[in-house]
Amino acid sequence: MHHVKAFPRIPNRPYSGILTYCKSINSLKLRSGAASWKGELENILKPSGFYALFHSNETNHWIEFDFDCKVVKLLSYEIQSINDSYYSRYYPISWKMVGSNDRNEWDELDVRTNCRELQEGNRDAYFVCNLQSTKYYRYIRFLQTEGANNSCLGVSRFELYGNVF
Repeated sequence: MHHVKAFPRIPNRPYSGILTYCKSINSLKLRSGAASWKGELENILKPSGFYALFHSNETNHWIEFDFDCKVVKLLSYEIQSINDSYYSRYYPISWKMVGSNDRNEWDELDVRTNCRELQEGNRDAYFVCNLQSTKYYRYIRFLQTEGANNSCLGVSRFELYGNVF
């Protein structure tokens, strides 16, 4: 029998949510819209000290979370900026969190513009989705629409909070 499992953000246990759970049951695949430049994409699921930096000629970089046989209702998320003093300048400024079940139609779940919470290296920022949906999605994407360096997207950690079915 399938049931809904809730993953709220617990302040004294950061980065312990949907991504951590789905990785532990082998129901998570990661994709990026750009080639890795420094670090591997999977680094965003590891403790501090790792990071993933992507570079391309496109301005809209994205990271996709594919939940395989699960679906997710996204309520909030947490991001840590790159913890390397040189690469910390590659932080996201504006972005969208979007959800889909077919990778063709994407619903906006959160939109951030001119956000400076991740401006310095090794910064943690927590965001509640401002366009919350009642839908569950197989795919969630973080879509950077503006970065401090528009040819790059860099983060150290990422976690999603909400419900899994």
